[in-house]
Amino acid sequence: IGADIRPSFYDPLTGALYLDAENFWLTDAERRTVSTESDYRTAFASRVQFAHLWRYVDGNTDAFASLYNADVFGRRQLHDIELNVARLLLHELAHAADAFRPALLDQIPLKARLYQLNVTTVSDELQQASPLQSDLLAGVANVLFYGVEPTSQEAAYSATKIGSVFAPDSASDLYSYASQYEDLAMLFEESMMALLYGVRRDVAFTSFPSSGYTDQIYCEDLQLGWGMRGRVAAPQVRERAALVLAALLPEKSYATDLGTLAKPVLLDTGSDWCESILVGGGASFAPLQRNLRTVSPRQWHAPDMH
Repeated sequence: IGADIRPSFYDPLTGALYLDAENFWLTDAERRTVSTESDYRTAFASRVQFAHLWRYVDGNTDAFASLYNADVFGRRQLHDIELNVARLLLHELAHAADAFRPALLDQIPLKARLYQLNVTTVSDELQQASPLQSDLLAGVANVLFYGVEPTSQEAAYSATKIGSVFAPDSASDLYSYASQYEDLAMLFEESMMALLYGVRRDVAFTSFPSSGYTDQIYCEDLQLGWGMRGRVAAPQVRERAALVLAALLPEKSYATDLGTLAKPVLLDTGSDWCESILVGGGASFAPLQRNLRTVSPRQWHAPDMH
């Protein structure tokens, strides 16, 4: 855990997780040691005409709402950070288990060096059995997550267009198109957050705010072009998630559990990002302006991890 690690990542050469301390601080003194530098990928967001957003919800409530609600002394409690830390660890541990799946651990010579191993990863098998189909989204992912200069066509795609291409494919998130490794990790993360904590994940594409990326974003600037709640339960996504869970957690069959997840629901495209949290009715959304971290904690296109 490092104060200047951003984004968090797993390194197969060291077998270690490198975790951003922003996720863990509990006191104001701890917070002050953490870097305030943005994830370098944030700068890539302005190269396209849509925003890629996500959040975890419990019913019609943001499950991470307390993440940045420190008390008057600048303190957070463990329950404030629990879900976000769980999400982060599930994602990074999925990378670790992908590199060295449980079924192969007994077969790896103790004195073998990493570069001597020729291991087929679970993500290799996922790619072979059920690859993602959209070259368009793979190109957009290169822009948003690797900083590749967009073509004029990529730079002009609207949120509605991106959603129309994303919907029929079998990824759980746009970040899945960054690499086969992120594809696997996103499937595992969303599945286990639903199964272990009962929270569902929203993924959405909205208009890009006219003011650009700032610390304060107006909800009305984030008009929903397409969004879905609980996408991992969509049949084409659930099938791939079951493959991943069977390989990474072979001690238990999760296929039945995945089948019991609530069906995915489309978010209201007539709303802005904040209002769209209300699915099936509920109290009206009051604040007209919210900090971006409250709207979607530290997530602007790229998740805060590799």
